[in-house]
Amino acid sequence: MPVHYSVNLAYDDIYDDYATVNPTLLIGEIPTKMALALICHYTAQLHTVERNPQKQLEIVDVWSARFPATTVAKINTKIIEFTKKGLSNFNFFNNISSLYTIEFILENNNTLAILPPNNTTRGKPLQIIFILFSQMDERTRGIYDNSTGRGNTCL
Repeated sequence: MPVHYSVNLAYDDIYDDYATVNPTLLIGEIPTKMALALICHYTAQLHTVERNPQKQLEIVDVWSARFPATTVAKINTKIIEFTKKGLSNFNFFNNISSLYTIEFILENNNTLAILPPNNTTRGKPLQIIFILFSQMDERTRGIYDNSTGRGNTCL
């Protein structure tokens, strides 16, 4: 059976504050029900087509719509880097990072009212958290620890 590699987009591929970003503060900005609905919506779409590069790019387009143009440019530059090498598939949204994010959302449960669809901040903190967990999956295979604010290497 051939080995298949996928490359995740990591948080520090886009932002330079990995050491100081606090996902617990970010998750407090969005309602738990909305966060779960968004993550589960994309997880369900990828359930059988996670390796489909076109589906990955569709999700990147939707998710990056709320980011500033400079952030979108960084994301696009990274995607081009990944795909040029031809050694692995680009993987933006995946089941492992999704599950880490869902676990984190449940651990930081809140009862905020769901934001209206036209709210400009709707979902952006969750997107940042997801990218942070993608980095933990890619770089450390870590489990998020609320007490330290970082992923811990699994033993």
